[in-house]
Amino acid sequence: MNEKGTALFKKRYQHVLRFQTFWIGFYVIFMPYLLPKRSPVLEMIWVFVIPFSLITYLIYEYFRLKAAKVGSLVFLIALLGMLVLVCLQILRA
Repeated sequence: MNEKGTALFKKRYQHVLRFQTFWIGFYVIFMPYLLPKRSPVLEMIWVFVIPFSLITYLIYEYFRLKAAKVGSLVFLIALLGMLVLVCLQILRA
């Protein structure tokens, strides 16, 4: 595969996953105090839409850059599956 593309993907992968970790952490720690009464639409946007778009962006970059990190792709697909389960739980409630 492409060595330069793999290095660039690794850099973007680390930045996006770090941002997503802070995003979810901010949501868990501060959102109950900032907005105690949240609507289901806001909940879907914060918990599902934004992380889902970030992960799909990384999967797009994986194929565009022809990265050679198959483990990263499997991890991203597993994250997408978990996000779909979270979405179904929010819709069920």
